[in-house]
Amino acid sequence: MAETDNPKNARILAMVIGTVASLIVVVLAIVQFFDIAVRNEVEEKVLSQQSSALRDLRAMEQDKLSKYVWVDQKAGIVRLPADRAAELTLRDWDQRPGGLVKVEEVAPAPAAAPAAAPAPG
Repeated sequence: MAETDNPKNARILAMVIGTVASLIVVVLAIVQFFDIAVRNEVEEKVLSQQSSALRDLRAMEQDKLSKYVWVDQKAGIVRLPADRAAELTLRDWDQRPGGLVKVEEVAPAPAAAPAAAPAPG
């Protein structure tokens, strides 16, 4: 009995599709791996390091917030450190006539609502 010369097209097509799908999965995995590796390198080398401009700006801001400086000496205007300004504001608030306003004086608490009757059942 002689063999037939018919190729098995379905099997060949399945092997081609499987090979292409496997190749696509491998390429996507490699792309993801290198994307993560590059992101980690950029974060480590660029984003984690403070730039000198940012460092200088933060130092200047901290200097302004923590020292006494004359803004206008003739008018008697002084820039105070933020903590001291908060202390003085609270002291002035406490020393005003009547002291601090209590919450109960501003708006009395609402009356308690009557209890709901149980549902018949």
